[in-house]
Amino acid sequence: MVNVVPDIVISNSYENKNHLELLTDLAAAAKLIQIVCPFITQAGCGWLLNRMKIDPKPRVELITELNPRALLSGSLEIAALQSLLGNQVDLRSYGNKLHAKVYIFDQKTAVITSANMTNGGLTGNFEMGVVLRKEHFNVNIVTDAYSLDSGLATIWKDLYNRTEKVNESNLRLIETVLVKNQLLIDQNREAEKEIAALVPSNEYARIPKKCGNPSTFISGIGQASLFQGFAVSNWDVFDYDEPLTENRLGAYKHRMTDDLEPVLGRFHTQLSQVSNVADHIKRLNRGFSKNQQARNFYPRSKYLYLTSPDHVPSSRKHIGFPTIILGVGKDHDGRKYLEVRTGIEEEYLNQLSDRSRSLINRILAEPAAFLRRINTLGDGWVFSHGVNQKGEGNWLSIGSLELPDITALQSYVDTNDPADLSIRRRYHWDDPAHKELLGSAKIMDHISKDYTALVEFFNYANEA
Repeated sequence: MVNVVPDIVISNSYENKNHLELLTDLAAAAKLIQIVCPFITQAGCGWLLNRMKIDPKPRVELITELNPRALLSGSLEIAALQSLLGNQVDLRSYGNKLHAKVYIFDQKTAVITSANMTNGGLTGNFEMGVVLRKEHFNVNIVTDAYSLDSGLATIWKDLYNRTEKVNESNLRLIETVLVKNQLLIDQNREAEKEIAALVPSNEYARIPKKCGNPSTFISGIGQASLFQGFAVSNWDVFDYDEPLTENRLGAYKHRMTDDLEPVLGRFHTQLSQVSNVADHIKRLNRGFSKNQQARNFYPRSKYLYLTSPDHVPSSRKHIGFPTIILGVGKDHDGRKYLEVRTGIEEEYLNQLSDRSRSLINRILAEPAAFLRRINTLGDGWVFSHGVNQKGEGNWLSIGSLELPDITALQSYVDTNDPADLSIRRRYHWDDPAHKELLGSAKIMDHISKDYTALVEFFNYANEA
């Protein structure tokens, strides 16, 4: 009896044992797919859209709720609903107070769960549900008069008859209202982030390995709070190639938030438990990059930043102040990376910040001493300045720096141009040695050492 439990319980615990994997498998041979789900995003409905591309195509009936709050927050994405309609999904809207998350396949298997059709719901969040299959039911208990398939058919018919059909014109009207109120929507999201930053959290993280033994599945749920490494899919958001338009930009940014902030948050939470850096990290304010100034390009990075509350009282501010960065991105050569850096972010400023000017003047007061200190970092580190949105600027390998490389900083003081001065290190997925680290808990040891090395320069900048 114990052995059947893993086949009934579903949770996002393992790389190959999560809602996405289960729904993909169940959809593969299904002729009829029926779904009740209030929150749906583009990232969360990919498994269904992929199935619709394969003949014979199933009939798909999907009931959601066009809830104003969900639409404003981005939990229910217009783009996702439009994609579903474009793939002949029978899309319906239930009046209000829809909360159930149910996925039914050929009216023989039902997944009743807490998981919405979002990236977090299917893979990233702690979600749990049960999988009811016809073969699980004892015929002596469940009679022919109310078998699983007839019961599901009855419930579905009753719910379906209470819904209204959703069409493209409905969605275009809603999209118009969302675009008109985009500024208010962005302000609301920023307020949510500011409140979230004040609440202690220990983010959930699945175990990034495959579950080979079903008996370990349930115990694995408890272990999943430990960060075990990155997956290459954590960078998928940067592969989005739909043409950028002003009315889509908010949705793009929101997807970055949904996909990447939980990953970076879990990484930071685990890093803050490492003994040699824990005390320092816990004293700092935490926030996430917002890409507020992105207008004519698709953002290619997302990062978590740390600032000193003694020098930057608000967790919402970091531009123009000494900052420690933990970020992921994809450079203009297509290389995906994890980066740790410290410096003063000025990418979107029009002129040199006061703190950056003070830092440069301090460096130039004793350039030879600063050169000796920075060169002790050794190979793999980069000293950068004057970097723009396209990644263009000065990228100088530490270890081979010379005095003219340091005294060249005088030009920023003279011209008042932003310096965007940073000391940074990147780990790339296309580097075999780095890939092994990134995909395992070993990366935590390396980043904790990198962090320790950067603290000296972070403090140096704050004291300037």
